[in-house]
Order: sequence, then C-alpha cells, then structure tokens
Amino acid sequence: MQFEGNDITINGINTRYYEAGQPHKRAMLLLHGGFGAAQLHWSGVLEHFYEYYVIAPDLPGYGGSAPLPSMRIADLVTWAHDLLEALGLDDGRDAGRPADQVLIQGCLLILQALFIDIEDLLGSKQANLFESDMANSLMQWRFPQVGSKKAVSNLLTIDPLATQVPPWEEHHLQRLLEEMHRLGKEAFGNANFTQRSLEAIEDLSNQEQQTFMSWLSMSPSGKLWR
Repeated sequence: MQFEGNDITINGINTRYYEAGQPHKRAMLLLHGGFGAAQLHWSGVLEHFYEYYVIAPDLPGYGGSAPLPSMRIADLVTWAHDLLEALGLDDGRDAGRPADQVLIQGCLLILQALFIDIEDLLGSKQANLFESDMANSLMQWRFPQVGSKKAVSNLLTIDPLATQVPPWEEHHLQRLLEEMHRLGKEAFGNANFTQRSLEAIEDLSNQEQQTFMSWLSMSPSGKLWR
C-alpha cells in the first residue's frame, strides 16, 4: 500500500489528505499528532492496515492543510466530520442523527444552570450579555431549531425533561460545551463555575447521570468541565 496525496476544499479552506487502499473497503481515518504532514506519521505503519481504505489528512495548519479560523477542539471535531462527509465516507448511520436524548437534556440543564448562576451572582446585565453572545454563536453555527434569539431565550426556560429537545448532533453538543465554558469563564473570570453548573444534571435519573458523565469524560470538550 502507498499513500496518494490529494486536496479538497472544505468550507472554503483547503485540506490535504492522503489515501491508500481500495475505496470499497471499510474506511479508517488516521489523525496525526505533533507537527508535520500526515504522510510522515503514518507511512511506516501503513502495511498493518491493508484491510482498510485509509484516509490520513494533514491537520489544519500542518503540512498542506490551511489553518482554520479557530483551532478550538469543537472546531476540529466539526472539520473532521465535514471532511468525512465531503469524501463520501459518512455512510449515513450517524449523519444527521441526533445525539442521545439524555445527552441533549444534560447539556441544556447545564446551560440553564450557568445562565441562572450568572444572573444570581453577577446581575441581569451580565446574564443578558451571556444570552446574547450564546444566541449569536448558536445561530452562526446553524444549530437546528435555533434561528433567532427568541429561540435561545426559550431554551433557557423550557424544562428539557418534559419538552421535546432540539435534534442536535454530537458535534453540536461539543460546540455548546466549549462555548458555555468560554462565556462562563469570561463572565466569572475563572472556571470555578463548572462544578456548580454540573450539579444541574442531578435532575436526571441515576442511570442517566452515569450515562451523561461517562460521555462527558470521553468527549473532546468534556475536559473543560472536569
């Protein structure tokens, strides 16, 4: 097996990727660490993946790939998702499928708890700023069912355990976790608010809490909340 280099434009940004093997085989995505191009990291072990169709992109800002406007974890997750979709490697099993309901509910409970915490400790002016900034971010990232600031206001007041939650996918939740942490840290000046916000998931059943916390501990943006 040998790598063949190609370029693809994703959301207006060039990505260099290398492929090897037959496209009809099961796909394997290899993401390198450190510096340099993907080919330098993976060529030496390629022989072990002969049963797969291998895709190894240069991470944004490395090798032949242009950097993203923002290199936050959630943005990299979205980039990887969009790359697979652009290459036709998303087989449809997860594409467009909402995350598990309990994960969406847990994230909404944390969002509401953080908003209330800001309002109680910092006042309504700071809370309104948080709500406005969050609305702008969710609309910019085209979150499903978030087409206006009024929709975000509604998310801050609904009972997510008694109301149908928006059909957000995993990458939406990663962005939400990161943005909540960023705005919360801007408001309080530190990250000490995270534990208070996480207490909101106690509204979930014990089993649901375990499910949510297990997911959070393994999610890319979850480390911000641990």
